[in-house]
Amino acid sequence: MSKSMNCAEAIDRMHKYIAWGMLICGVTYFIVAAEKVFEQQPLNDYLDVASGFGAFLTAAVTFIGMIPVIRLKISGTFLMKKEPESFMTDAMHTSFKNSWIATMMFLVLLLALQRKLDEFALDGSFYLISLFGFMAFTASLSFLFLTRNDGLDELEE
Repeated sequence: MSKSMNCAEAIDRMHKYIAWGMLICGVTYFIVAAEKVFEQQPLNDYLDVASGFGAFLTAAVTFIGMIPVIRLKISGTFLMKKEPESFMTDAMHTSFKNSWIATMMFLVLLLALQRKLDEFALDGSFYLISLFGFMAFTASLSFLFLTRNDGLDELEE
């Protein structure tokens, strides 16, 4: 972290890292769901390693993103002003809303396919794990899409 990073920059950076952590978390939960499907197969050993690595990576990326905010709080220079939300904070809130909407649509699809899905006789935990992974994954993708650098800033200069 550079010495000149202010509170807003630290919060924006934290949001980006949290979004990447959520993306890794979503993929990790998809791997955990796959473990439920391939329980008795050799592939499951590799999935165990991948899910453990994904959990570690999720925690590491999220923590690295929080370090500047933690440093500012410890040093006493983190100021919480009554200012309007930043673009990044607003994008994070919007991504959560988008993820919730996408998850509800996914649930409707699953309910419509319920009879077909029952034929697979998968454990209920498979669906809960998949839904959590889907929600984390779509929230992160929505945030990363909303905050992408589309090059318009360069055109304004």
